[in-house]
Amino acid sequence: MIKLARPILVGCIVSFCLIATAWSEPIITSDVDDREHRYLELDNGLKVLLIHDASADKAAAALDVYTGSADNPADRAGLAHFLEHMLFLGTKKYPESDEYQAFISANGGGHNAYTALEHTNYFFDIRAGALEPALDRFAQFFIAPLFTPEYVTRERNAVDSEYSARIKDDMRRSFDALREVVNPEHPAAQFSVGSNETLADRDSDLVRDDLLQFYKTHYSSENMALVVLGRESLDDLQAMVVPRFSQVPRYRLQAKRNAVPMFKPESLPQMLSVVPVKETRSLGLLFPVPLLQPYYRKKPLEYIANLVGHEGQGSILNTLKQQGWAESLSAGSGLDDRYSSSMMVNISLTKAGWQHREEVIGLFFAGIDQIKRQGLKRWRYKEQQQLAALDFRYQEKQDPQRTVSYLASQLQEYPAPEVYQAGYLYEKFDKSLIKQYLDKIAPDNLFLLVLAPEVKADKTSQYYDTPYAVKSLKGHQWPSDENLVAQLTLPPRNEFIPKQLALLEAPKNTTAPTLVTSEESELWYQTDVSYAVPRGLVMIRTMLPAAAQDVQHAAMLAVYERMVEESLNAFSYPATLAGLNFGLSANTRGLDVQVGGYTDKQEHLLEIILSRLTDFEAIAPQFERVKAQVIREWRNANKRPPYAQLYADLSVTMFTPQWSSDDRLAALSEVTLEDMKAFTASLYQDGKAKMLVYGNFDAEQAQRFTAMVDKVLTSPNRWQLPPAKVVKLDTSPERLWLTVEHPDQALIGYLQGAGDSLTEQAHQMLLQQVLSADFFNDLRTEQQLGYIVFASNVDYKKVPGIAFVVQSPKASVEQLSTAVATFLADYTMPSDEQLEQHKEALLVELLQKPKNLREQGGLYWDNIVRDQPTFDLQSKMAEAISAINLADFSAYYQSVVIQGPRWLWLAAGEADELPKRGGWLRDGEEVKKTSESYVYP
Repeated sequence: MIKLARPILVGCIVSFCLIATAWSEPIITSDVDDREHRYLELDNGLKVLLIHDASADKAAAALDVYTGSADNPADRAGLAHFLEHMLFLGTKKYPESDEYQAFISANGGGHNAYTALEHTNYFFDIRAGALEPALDRFAQFFIAPLFTPEYVTRERNAVDSEYSARIKDDMRRSFDALREVVNPEHPAAQFSVGSNETLADRDSDLVRDDLLQFYKTHYSSENMALVVLGRESLDDLQAMVVPRFSQVPRYRLQAKRNAVPMFKPESLPQMLSVVPVKETRSLGLLFPVPLLQPYYRKKPLEYIANLVGHEGQGSILNTLKQQGWAESLSAGSGLDDRYSSSMMVNISLTKAGWQHREEVIGLFFAGIDQIKRQGLKRWRYKEQQQLAALDFRYQEKQDPQRTVSYLASQLQEYPAPEVYQAGYLYEKFDKSLIKQYLDKIAPDNLFLLVLAPEVKADKTSQYYDTPYAVKSLKGHQWPSDENLVAQLTLPPRNEFIPKQLALLEAPKNTTAPTLVTSEESELWYQTDVSYAVPRGLVMIRTMLPAAAQDVQHAAMLAVYERMVEESLNAFSYPATLAGLNFGLSANTRGLDVQVGGYTDKQEHLLEIILSRLTDFEAIAPQFERVKAQVIREWRNANKRPPYAQLYADLSVTMFTPQWSSDDRLAALSEVTLEDMKAFTASLYQDGKAKMLVYGNFDAEQAQRFTAMVDKVLTSPNRWQLPPAKVVKLDTSPERLWLTVEHPDQALIGYLQGAGDSLTEQAHQMLLQQVLSADFFNDLRTEQQLGYIVFASNVDYKKVPGIAFVVQSPKASVEQLSTAVATFLADYTMPSDEQLEQHKEALLVELLQKPKNLREQGGLYWDNIVRDQPTFDLQSKMAEAISAINLADFSAYYQSVVIQGPRWLWLAAGEADELPKRGGWLRDGEEVKKTSESYVYP
């Protein structure tokens, strides 16, 4: 590809002019992308992609630095991650530690960053009108960060808290064991997070000095890629970006890593066996392969992974499921860096599968042999090419923040014109190239990662105390069961590839769905082709009195949902590949069914799903495996991070009907196949349905869908759902304690609103918006109480509330609750101007236009299930927020936060950390029994 460039003079600063080079070759985008793009390279080598979206309510920007934990100095584990944290804490131009965060939050935005092996990615979004001042603050991260010594000390504690918070995370624990087994010269041998120990000051070696050295070595402008999306013209965006980001220094000092293999040649094949915290059993088969990046246009590994990871009839996974040995299988690229690649296959096992793990691996290699013999066909490649091209052609707009973050990292890997398209290119079927990669998927090139409680460990990893064992697999023969191998078949041609892609003509003057009712159901329907995609959504909520009759019924409904999904998986998987998806979701009111994607084959898929819902014989074979899987998941719920367990307890305490994982576990353990059969037979006897048919559908199709639903899921019988209840807290605080197996302590202070009116909801939403950034800055940045600190709205039905959440490795529950209470008691009211800014931020969030068909359908559905037939939930909330002035807000704060707060405090810690004072309860049912309730039909 030849790049044609022309210099563009974009502005003069003081006595010199800034020059940027714009490439004339266009950015390749989807057929439905109406945005304008421009790619630049600044004089300092920094790559820039500008995106003009005239309809954007939110702007966004991301900068990717092509460095990460792979570049950590050998004696400074976690330094790259620590540096990522430090850039948020003050720059020469904006020295206050919370300046950036407060500005983003006050303008309706969000921000974050991540450090990966070779990428450090910073990103934010913000209301569209505030992009330029946000960019001014953002640019300073990469021009003149302060690395203030005081905050170096404090933020080191935050990094250590992050490490501590995930000390029980099985993925991190597995990687810690892996780190000790791979080639010590490879980046995967790094401890990437960091801790107080690895980042400590040492004699003649201050960590701040190492931060500065790392920054000047790796944070050079030519190592960076910036993406900015806004509603301003490309010229105006360029005028914002070039003067600021041309100031990013070009140090020309980047250290280059040597290319080293992940595993030493003589080490494979090898097995690493790990004891997990959760009850989980899995096999991870990793195969080093030649570098993939040069072949991104041909996709050799994607071709193989598509066949290995297929879930249709006769696939590896389907065959294992028929034996009751596996629950899931995924295949794709593994641990890759700029010098090496790998293929990773993950197989989640049942208990029986663990007993037959050798046969599972033998069947996998038999499947690889079958692909070698029969699978390298041009038509298969053409089919994958066709599906990828279809996905790219109709690629709709997505969340701006995610878009810019993704594109910034893509700019480091691919030519700018292909930054959107690179992942969808299938340029040419290259049989010999695919075979070259297939030959690497062999027993003598295997690194096997095993997770199971049954593992016998003889080693412990350094940072996460992971029990593990290592064993050579040289000369190992994997058994091959001929009967199972005979069941393997390669997938046939995909019958779900859409052929009819024409857009219907939408009726004029229809701005929202229209209601069509029957005795049993409520249909909302709208033809909408404004997003120019031949897609549609069908959303169904079946309201079933039996669903929440008691805890056993709720447990059985969860199992029933999974049984239906599992029974349909082999049939529906090709539909998923062809852009047609479905999902079931059990809830406290019944069962939700959703189908989405290309409309051409949706009716056929929906018909099969509906028929399966009442065909117990078809789903019965799934019972034992699904029951065991659900039981294990509910048992593992007690192994989640402490704050996540408290969130679950909050819902169980505040809402009825809702039951804990332990209660559902006890109820499900007694359920038999006959119980499930009786439950399924009566489930829809009193059913009613709400339904949305939206997108590239006509009225006739919508009526057919309704008839199908009425025939299967509804009943003319009289019916009544059990009421939903929300605990009405009073001004005497309630306290709940949860014992967890985790070194951290956690606290949720749930502050309930004083009522359930729209005005009350608006005040609570504004209160959270005003407090959240300052709460984070005070408890996390200044006091360093923990890594997990946030305040979020948590509403039950129409009753609003705010959860103040802290998880800490060092502070007691009393200290955490005092910190929350002190923050609220000492909080200074915002000025008129500040409050108006916060209100504007909320209005942008509430009233932003949907970016794609699924978002619009989701908004409609939210109004439908909340019985809002005028589809104005968001606009009414916006009106209520607009009406709040500073006097109202101050009076509300005094009344609800200071004088008469309605608190529910939930705390978690190990058994010996239970506070001695405060009257902590152990069971949320005690709160329900002694409290009044809000009641909803």
